[in-house]
Amino acid sequence: MTEAPAVMPPRVQQPLADHPFNRWSFESEVHWLLFHRSTDGYILRFPDLADFEIGKDGAKALCWPDPSLDDVTRDHLFLNQVIPMMLSARGELVFHASAVETGDEAIAFMGPSGRGKSTLAASFALSGHPFLTDDTLVVKRSGEHLVALPSHPSVRMWDDSRTALLGNAPLAPPVSYTDKARMLAVEALLHCDAPRPLRAAFFLGEAEVEIATIKDLRGGEALAAWMRNVFVLDIEDRALVRRVLDRVADVVEAVPSIALDLPRDYAALPAAREAILRRVGFPRPVLEEAT
Repeated sequence: MTEAPAVMPPRVQQPLADHPFNRWSFESEVHWLLFHRSTDGYILRFPDLADFEIGKDGAKALCWPDPSLDDVTRDHLFLNQVIPMMLSARGELVFHASAVETGDEAIAFMGPSGRGKSTLAASFALSGHPFLTDDTLVVKRSGEHLVALPSHPSVRMWDDSRTALLGNAPLAPPVSYTDKARMLAVEALLHCDAPRPLRAAFFLGEAEVEIATIKDLRGGEALAAWMRNVFVLDIEDRALVRRVLDRVADVVEAVPSIALDLPRDYAALPAAREAILRRVGFPRPVLEEAT
C-alpha cells in the first residue's frame, strides 16, 4: 500500500535549481510532467498544478499544491501519476495499461493515450467482463503466475466515448487539467477488485483499419512494445533501467504479446471483443469428467 502524500501549504511554483532530466508532453507538445532530482530523491513537477517530492526508495511523498489546485485534482494526480512512479522506485513493474477480467484470468490493453484503452475496458465491463484497472497496471509474480492487480474502480473517457457507451451515467467530480470525464464503477460498469493471472497483453495500434486485426509479437518486437509502456522513474539510472529490462523480459517470456488494431467505430466494438476473446481462447473448453 502507498500512503497519501503529506500535503504542504500551497505555494506558487518557482524555478528549480536544476534542469529536468525527463519530460512528458501532451500531443500538443505542452509539457505535462517534469522530472527533477532533489537532495534525497526526486521532484515531479506538474506545471501550474503541484510539485510532488518522493524519496529514492519511493516510500513516501510530499505535495506542494498550487494555491488554485482543488483537492480532487491533487488526489487524482497522486493516484494516477505519482503512485506508479513510487512503485517503480520500489522495484515494482507498473505499466500504462488497462485490464479486464475474462473468466478467472485477465487481459491487458496497452498503448499511448488516445488509442482507446479506456474505451475498450469500459466496453468489456459493460458486456460482463469487469475491468481491473483503467490506466495503471501493476504486474506481480504469484507462484507460477504473473498476476494483474486491480486499482481504483473508475474509468476516464472522452465525452464521445462516454456518451456512446454509457449515455448519461453519473460522473465523478471533474479533474481540472483534462476534459476527460471520470465514471465510477456502477452496477452496469463492472469492476473486479481481486488479482487475476495475466493471460495476454494487447498493444493498440493507430486505428487505421476497417476491421479488427490481430498479430502476434515475438522476441525484440514484443520486448520493445512492453518497454514503451512501462513506468521508469529515472531513465538515466542505467542500473535501474537494466533491472526493469530484465524483469520485463521475464514477462515477455510468460505472457503472449499481441498487436491489436481496431477501427474507430463504436459499432465495431462487439466484433472486436469477440475477436479478442477468441484469440485468448475464452471461454475455455469444458472437460467432461471420465465416467
